[in-house]
Amino acid sequence: MILEDLTKDDKNILLSGVSQLVYIFILIAISLIVFLIMAVHVLHESQDEFVLSYRDVLVMLSVGITAVVYGFWAWIKLAKPLQNMLSGKKQLVVGIVSDKKTNTKWGWHGVIPADFVSQPRLVEYLLEIDKEQYLVEKDFYNAIQIGDTMELSFSYPNRQVILMRTIPKEV
Repeated sequence: MILEDLTKDDKNILLSGVSQLVYIFILIAISLIVFLIMAVHVLHESQDEFVLSYRDVLVMLSVGITAVVYGFWAWIKLAKPLQNMLSGKKQLVVGIVSDKKTNTKWGWHGVIPADFVSQPRLVEYLLEIDKEQYLVEKDFYNAIQIGDTMELSFSYPNRQVILMRTIPKEV
């Protein structure tokens, strides 16, 4: 396993994943702010002076707790992608595919009659390179043959996949 600097293309791939999360968190934050403003406005619409009642404090406290939980959740979700971006490194694995495997996992609906009709299944496609297994997409799995040389790039330190490609065989 080789440790290299991230290229501009690698950074763009990682940034696209982070930016999607940021957009979602901004949208939820704006929704929380609008909800808080609406709650305060509705609670004080009929009052001439600004006096906080027990009901007002309860609404603001519940919105505040929701905002804190949301902030903690956003921090947990963004910590690893941001750590990958800020490290500026990637792990590069080059090796020969020694085995291909599929792993089928069966799910359940939680409703027994529905399980008799159709039971959900998840198929994982695994490639073994240098005695280590890597989860890949179905199309990529079908295109690879045992004995092909592969190059895999992962972000460092959290191993988010950046690039998977085959290295053409020399004739």
